[in-house]
Amino acid sequence: MFSSQSAFAGSSCSDIFDIGDSCDDGNSCTTGDICISVGACQGLSNTGNSCNDGRQCTTGDTCVVGLCVGALNTGNSCGDQTSTTCNGPDRCVVGFCTNPNFEAPGVSCDNLDGQTCTGACSGFGSCITAPGTGESCNDGLQCTSGDFCDAGLCIGIPATLGSNCGDAGTQCTNQDTCDLLGQCVDAGEQADGSSCGDAGTQCTNQDTCQGGNGVDAGEQADGSSCGSSSETECSIADSCFNGQCNPNNESSSTSCGDAGTACTNQDTCDGSGGCSDNGFASASTSCEDGEQCTGPDTCDGSGVCLVGEVIDDIPGCFPVGGSIIPIESTSLLVSGVQTNLSWIVLAGMIAVGASTILIRRK
Repeated sequence: MFSSQSAFAGSSCSDIFDIGDSCDDGNSCTTGDICISVGACQGLSNTGNSCNDGRQCTTGDTCVVGLCVGALNTGNSCGDQTSTTCNGPDRCVVGFCTNPNFEAPGVSCDNLDGQTCTGACSGFGSCITAPGTGESCNDGLQCTSGDFCDAGLCIGIPATLGSNCGDAGTQCTNQDTCDLLGQCVDAGEQADGSSCGDAGTQCTNQDTCQGGNGVDAGEQADGSSCGSSSETECSIADSCFNGQCNPNNESSSTSCGDAGTACTNQDTCDGSGGCSDNGFASASTSCEDGEQCTGPDTCDGSGVCLVGEVIDDIPGCFPVGGSIIPIESTSLLVSGVQTNLSWIVLAGMIAVGASTILIRRK
């Protein structure tokens, strides 16, 4: 016996030249399917092969003369598996998916989900409201209090209009509030672009609200100008780094201010943008006053190099009026006579090249 069906997508019965070619008639209980005409695929009916009749409440599906037949089942799960106090999940009954799991009439139940005012099952899956008893209950509303049962219904006393409830207000959302009916009303969000989060600074961008959420607007680029733009020996203009305004100070070893001398210490930067005065060399520190006929010279402790005592035994120096003057030669012409003296003390001003000079030996 053959089973014949129109060829479906994927078969090869689209034109007359496909007649006799293999095809698939879509029936798992036929074999040897071939094209018998344009658009028609036919197979030999099969008996004994496993198959699936597509029904939840049959088992052991088997091919019988080209048809898929299953044994009728009772007890397997099927359909809607939702369970309530008075209505159990669906089950198979003699091959059909039905709900035989209704609680018996009079079984105690809750008349509304989440509420506690008791009722009784009808026997057909529903909960019938029982007369109120005044017992406490919970109506599931944030904006009511003192809930109690009344004729099977849970009734609460509404909170004051405008009382806070639900979502708390944030920088980007408004505080939800209660209405006159005890319902919590969503107060919505702040407008997109409203300021929130980090305030804008010279080195950070102002965060803003988008869709009720705060969006981080990021930072200014590293190296951007900020703070003080002044520059000194110990600092340059401030700049941004990782969202912070950083002072760009010279290190504490950088020279600044007074230059160092024999009697004055070199000033240095303090690392905080200031120039530290490092004072003077201590008194008695050796120095040089620039006079070759005095010595030894020493600092006075206030930055001054004191002139040392007059030294009159240095070759080339003459004491004149209490001062020492150097000369290029120790050979002098005295009263027309060449005289070699190691040192002479002049009684008056020395006249270079004078024929007569008043001198005395020391």
